[in-house]
Amino acid sequence: MRDFWKIKASLHPEFSKVVCISFGAYHGEEMKIQSFIGEEYEILNNTNKVFNNAISKAWKLGGHTIKNFDIPFVGKRMIINKIDPSSLIANLNRKPWESPYLDISEAFSFGGWGQTHTSLDLMSAVLGLESPKEDMDGSMVHQYFYEGRIDDIKKYCEMDVRVLMECFNSFSFD
Repeated sequence: MRDFWKIKASLHPEFSKVVCISFGAYHGEEMKIQSFIGEEYEILNNTNKVFNNAISKAWKLGGHTIKNFDIPFVGKRMIINKIDPSSLIANLNRKPWESPYLDISEAFSFGGWGQTHTSLDLMSAVLGLESPKEDMDGSMVHQYFYEGRIDDIKKYCEMDVRVLMECFNSFSFD
């Protein structure tokens, strides 16, 4: 049972911590990816700055299962670390269609209610893109963390972001 907690606790923000957050953006045709690693408070604080910058520039965030995992996870970790989350992720009293982020897993379901979501790995494969999960997948993050392999976690996060951006390029969101 102890090993079970060690493996599964990393998926619950109440029992884990953020060790890397990566963002991607296009500057013209060039893809830029930025990652924050180090102390959790600093990672979350820098992330909050990115969120506030996105608001000032009217950018939307995009992600894969961002609505059901990334945003709630980061928001809870911010609260736990005594950081006031950016209004970009504070969804209280916001209607779903007013969401400032796009969830590609929802877009790829085409409104299918109750459908199982398509993993980023599967989505990239069917779109003819390189898998972001060749060297590592999310289930290995806790192991890499305990082994002190933060740079490998960063590489994994950046690969996910790169492939996610390539998947977004396959869609038209008009």
